[in-house]
Formats: sequence, C-alpha cells, structure tokens
Amino acid sequence: MLETRPVAASAGEVQAALKKFMGEIEQIPPMHSALKRDGVPLYKLARRGESVERRPRRVRILELELLDFKNPLLNIRVRCSKGTYVRTLAEDIGAALGCGAHLAGLRRTGSGRFRVDGRGPGGGAGDHGAARAPRPRSSAWTRCWSSCPASTSMPPWRRSCATASRCR
Repeated sequence: MLETRPVAASAGEVQAALKKFMGEIEQIPPMHSALKRDGVPLYKLARRGESVERRPRRVRILELELLDFKNPLLNIRVRCSKGTYVRTLAEDIGAALGCGAHLAGLRRTGSGRFRVDGRGPGGGAGDHGAARAPRPRSSAWTRCWSSCPASTSMPPWRRSCATASRCR
C-alpha cells in the first residue's frame, strides 16, 4: 500500500461523482493490460518495472448504479462498452472523490449476449441468443459459467479450464 486517505464522501457526493462517468469517457489503459507497444504486451513491460505513455481510449459507460454505500465501501453495477477497464474506472471514481479507490471484488455478470443468469437477448430463461450462436450443450452451462475461472468472455464450448469438463 502506497498511501491511505480517509473517505469523507457522502452518498450524495458519490452519486454526483458517478454521474460524471456516464456516457462516453476517455480512459487511459493500465500498464497491466494486454495492449502492445512495439509488439510487447504492456503487462510484460510493467513486470520489468517499465512504464510507457498510453493514449486515452474512448469507452462508453451505459449504466453506473450505486447499489450500496457503507463508508468506505461502494457496491456499484456497471454496464459498459468493450474495452473498458473496470479497475481503472474504480481508480478514476476514487480520484474524483478525492480519496482514491481500488476494487475489492469484481464479478462479470454478462458479456455480449451471454448472461450468468442464463438470460439472453430475448430476456427469457434459457435463451442464449440461439438465433445467432449455437446453443449451450446443457443446463450446466450457467452453473459452470459463474464458477469457471476462464469464464470471462468465451462461451463454454469454446474455452478450456479446470471445470470445462463439467460444462459439456
């Protein structure tokens, strides 16, 4: 830990800060990302202790909802465009509040047309966008999707992980 600062923000100040991040924003990718500089992933440079200038990228924050605020912890729901670094968003929100911030947890509940709860674009249970993609092979997909460490964006029939055998 480099520094600690007291959190002196009210729920109203948190709501006001969150509103500033709605819509299109510019975000500087973190050094620990897979973006490449001269063919070398930034995370490799970061591991060597190097830092390079990164250009801001435009991302969209579609929803940013305060679910719970028990000072100093926030629980928020974010719906964002691809390419958004949620950890960086948390740091930016903390900077806007003047206290700094980091993630204590992160749970991806959907990616594209796939959802952890099994709801697809039609909103019905079990509808995983079957008109545009192959259907999952079994109902075990939702359980595995939420517990599989490799479950970030790949559908279960296209990924491999320690629990993938339970998905088939």
